Amino acid sequence: MTHKFKFGDRVIDKTMYLGECVVINASEKSVYIMNERGDYNVVARPESLELIQHPDTVRLDYIERIISIDGIVKREMRKGWTLFVDDIALTTPEPLLRDAIDEAMELTEGVKPQ
Repeated sequence: MTHKFKFGDRVIDKTMYLGECVVINASEKSVYIMNERGDYNVVARPESLELIQHPDTVRLDYIERIISIDGIVKREMRKGWTLFVDDIALTTPEPLLRDAIDEAMELTEGVKPQ
């Protein structure tokens, strides 16, 4: 079964090597995509496309999978966000929650979303 693509999905076309693209419109037999630079638009076959997760989705999946939400994300005034596991700080305080998650992901999984 081929994935049903929708507007805004991030994809890579495995046959045209356009790099990362965004879905503009989709039907059962074709998907209109545009590369991230916006300088190349093409109609692709759904079976040639691979869905890419958005970096924020990767971050949320990490939070759900690795860290129990009960009391592990703390924000201190004028310091920032810190992630905890079993009362042990995984990160130094970061001004943005996204940065604290990225630091924890890099520390525990060796991966940092773009």
